[in-house]
Amino acid sequence: MISISAPIMLSHEAPVESERGNMYFYIAREVLPSLILFSVAFVSLGLVTLSLFFVWYAGEQGAMLARLSTEHHKESHYEFKKDRRKQCLDTD
Repeated sequence: MISISAPIMLSHEAPVESERGNMYFYIAREVLPSLILFSVAFVSLGLVTLSLFFVWYAGEQGAMLARLSTEHHKESHYEFKKDRRKQCLDTD
């Protein structure tokens, strides 16, 4: 007969005292790097999203300022021409 000296441990079973040290090494070797990797990926994705939002917002503000500047320039140019016409008519 074949006998197995070490008991077979399923994944949902708690490790026995002699195997607890192996569990800590498993956490340090597998779980901690995965946690760090996903944390770095999540923070990087957040920073990319935030920077894209700021680029979009700056574009919106720049377009608004350009529109306001153009409207102001047209209005002041129109007022200048109107005043110039008035001056020409008054001198005659």
